[in-house]
Amino acid sequence: MSRPDPILEKLRRLSTPPVSEALGKRGYLLGIKPIFKPIRMVGTAYTVLCPRRDNLTLHMAIYKAKPGQVLVVNTCMDMESGYWGEIMSMAAMKRGLAGLVIEGCVRDSEAIAKMGFPVYSCGVSVRGTVKERVGAVECPIPCGGEIVRPGDYVLGDEDGVVVIPREDAPRVVETALKKMEGEETVRERIAEGESTLRIYGFDEKLRRMGIEL
Repeated sequence: MSRPDPILEKLRRLSTPPVSEALGKRGYLLGIKPIFKPIRMVGTAYTVLCPRRDNLTLHMAIYKAKPGQVLVVNTCMDMESGYWGEIMSMAAMKRGLAGLVIEGCVRDSEAIAKMGFPVYSCGVSVRGTVKERVGAVECPIPCGGEIVRPGDYVLGDEDGVVVIPREDAPRVVETALKKMEGEETVRERIAEGESTLRIYGFDEKLRRMGIEL
């Protein structure tokens, strides 16, 4: 039996904002949103490049990816076709996959939400795809303005998706955990009546701008 990945275990305790902050306000995938809420997804990336309006590669990827992996998909800028639906979600759940992130659209969103398989997409579309060409898997792909590589860590929640380069992950998760702990102290200070202006030093910054409080 394989040993648990400590990075994944730590990511399960985090949300996307502190992780993106720890990445220098990078890593978040633009335009890619959860199709239902509440939602939560943690795993490593299995990358998929689909030809336009063709999802045969994605069907194949469901059975090539390993349990716990997230399918991260580029559709060659096709935002008018539904590449993923209820049946594929059922197959992916049966395989133990952790979720889907697609720079493109999906369909059967209500059924997917009911089964609870984590899906993040650019939108929904009823338009179907063909199954005629094979693209590529396990290669670097652009997705949401970032380059995603096989094995990168993927974290998703209600706010969106963040991808952490594998070599940066140990530093990023520790920085994010420290930030999360620091925010708990901030909550306590606010509860005691202190202002965010004072806590973060914004009051002095505003005074230097000539703004009196």
